[in-house]
Amino acid sequence: MGLAQSFNKAIHDQLTSYAAWFPIVNTFEVGEYGIFKDGIFQSLGNLKKKYPDIQLDIQKSEPAEIDFLSSGTRTFKFDASGNSINSFAGLGGAEASLKIVFDSADSSMIKAKLTSQELKNIDEVATSLANKKGWRNKFSVVSKAFTGEHCVIVCSKESGTEVEIKAGADVLQQIEGGKVQGGFDFKSTRDSTFKAIGETGVLALGLFKLNLFNDVKVLNLNKGDFEVIKLSGEVQDDY
Repeated sequence: MGLAQSFNKAIHDQLTSYAAWFPIVNTFEVGEYGIFKDGIFQSLGNLKKKYPDIQLDIQKSEPAEIDFLSSGTRTFKFDASGNSINSFAGLGGAEASLKIVFDSADSSMIKAKLTSQELKNIDEVATSLANKKGWRNKFSVVSKAFTGEHCVIVCSKESGTEVEIKAGADVLQQIEGGKVQGGFDFKSTRDSTFKAIGETGVLALGLFKLNLFNDVKVLNLNKGDFEVIKLSGEVQDDY
């Protein structure tokens, strides 16, 4: 399992959604359509441009949170003198550091407060797509986009990677809480480390697709599975 697949599994386990890869540094939005390659969604375009006659009812949805640390990943806290501490609380803005050790390859730390945009008329959109010549039911459509605001994502491709984040203790508390607004210094022992700390962007996606039986399969965010809604129309091919 590669880093992208490992990250995707973490997102699915935590949010029963799919990863927007690369996280944060992407342009995904509700209405994107595409295919899966190696388990990762890849956009081919947007319904708003491909079918401007289809109206997308996009509204804000319920917020969510994610707090994930890969198995075997360890964290350590230190004060300005290098002494090990249990908490950054009470240190104010005094310099401190957070050390993250990734014992396994393809590991992640993901902490984020999430807002979301959601497609509210999936059934209408799916019915329209089912009757569009050239639409392929192998295409999946983004019905929900989770945006992490000033979030914390650190991913390591290689085992044994050690990351050190230095900042005021108040900023490090924000990093632990998953929403960061403040400066910091970041060092990693390996080059194959992805980070997005304090940045805002799309982290996860909800999706639906049509199947061979002219139905739409919608990712059920409660059950972590697809629920099937009956539709009418002609749909071409499948996975």
